[in-house]
Amino acid sequence: MKLDARLLLGWVGLMLSGVSSAACPLSEYQLESLWNGTVGDWSRSNRGAIYQFGADNIRQEPDGIRAHYPKGSYDPSAVRTANAPLGGAQFRTRFDRLNIAAANEIGVRYRITLQDNFQFVRGGKLPGLYGGTANSGGKVPNGTDGYSLRFVWQAQGLGALSAYLPNSGKWGSVFGLGNWRFAPGRGVDMALYVRLNTPGQSDGVIAAWADDALVVYAPDIVLRTVDTLGIDGFYFSSFFGGSTPDWATPVDTSSHFGRMEVFRIDLKALARCASAHVALQTRREIN
Repeated sequence: MKLDARLLLGWVGLMLSGVSSAACPLSEYQLESLWNGTVGDWSRSNRGAIYQFGADNIRQEPDGIRAHYPKGSYDPSAVRTANAPLGGAQFRTRFDRLNIAAANEIGVRYRITLQDNFQFVRGGKLPGLYGGTANSGGKVPNGTDGYSLRFVWQAQGLGALSAYLPNSGKWGSVFGLGNWRFAPGRGVDMALYVRLNTPGQSDGVIAAWADDALVVYAPDIVLRTVDTLGIDGFYFSSFFGGSTPDWATPVDTSSHFGRMEVFRIDLKALARCASAHVALQTRREIN
């Protein structure tokens, strides 16, 4: 992901607006839990995980998985273009492979803990949700092929949500930049909730929480133009980058992904609370 001056200005505006760290806690709106376990349960091929890269960088642990980022690693294409080591991993696991029924709205939450020596550099990717072909990497969706929603970290540990939507810029859309921070050695519970739009209407919703506090609320979202495109599953995507060497991790490091839940919420009730926090709707396009 590329970060320009407009995003930095947007972050400053959010900080000055005083977004509450206790806004609309997820715990007040959750209706049901559809699945409980660890991220490790989703990473195994016998559970339907399809790896795009990095299976050798994933280590199973009793309470989840650990993703390894070798020193000098960044965007996976750099293995080919710059002879860089491969860092992190990317895989997709469909909800239906774990007997979770298809739905027009669903959420996923997990805990991430960065290793004590983790250095944020310019930024990197973290897991989220996807539909269809999980468009990313400059491949803007056309409304029928797919979409992706991933958490990211930026310089100094600033958190954000990166989305590839039909009306995104070349490098996607960014929501909630700077509304929370990551820190080495500290676990953070991240949660993402999506309601698909009705084809032809902009009534989709994206919401996200960090440690139970609402950090993104984006109504009037378009994720699709056809009703055959759904919310297909969990998108594990984690690596440093950015596509240039200045994004690379300067040390061998790792992150742990632990407890996980798939859930549904009372979206109407959340909307009433979120309406008082307009700054959480801030969106920027990366062109």
